[in-house]
Amino acid sequence: MWKPVLACAAIALASIPLHAQAPAAGRAEAGWQALQAGDGDRAAAVFREALTRDPRDATLHFGAGVAAHLLGLETDAVQSLRRAVQLEPRLIAASALLGEIERHEGNIDAAIRTYEQALARAPGNPSLRARLDEWRHESAVHDTLEQWSDHRFSVVFDGQINRTLGKRGFDVLDAAY
Repeated sequence: MWKPVLACAAIALASIPLHAQAPAAGRAEAGWQALQAGDGDRAAAVFREALTRDPRDATLHFGAGVAAHLLGLETDAVQSLRRAVQLEPRLIAASALLGEIERHEGNIDAAIRTYEQALARAPGNPSLRARLDEWRHESAVHDTLEQWSDHRFSVVFDGQINRTLGKRGFDVLDAAY
């Protein structure tokens, strides 16, 4: 699971001018190495410590977001990734991961907005375009559905919903989790 995320990280660093990477690269190297080794806890600690020294470094926020995502801490991941994009809108990999998390969490509208903003900054990116088109199509289909989500599960009803059945479904899923 973490190899595609690391590929996003490499692409992101390549998309930032070298002069902007230099300070971040030195502080973040141990964090990226920890991610490559599959050690999300260590990576999170490295990025957290580096952020105390340079809280305005977008690549450090991106690394913290990747580490949080690998640890399943999606709220923390979203917060870090949003901060990374706010500080450096050209950090397309941060936008891409943020959109994927938003989509996975059931917030397709936020995911679409995130990808639209990323595509405005990288109009020639075919994977962003394809994913955005896919989500727009999915959103149009889902306009007729009702969805309930929490941080682990989503239940989608077509037509007249049965709230009692939906509640029971959530309870069963929660108990099994």
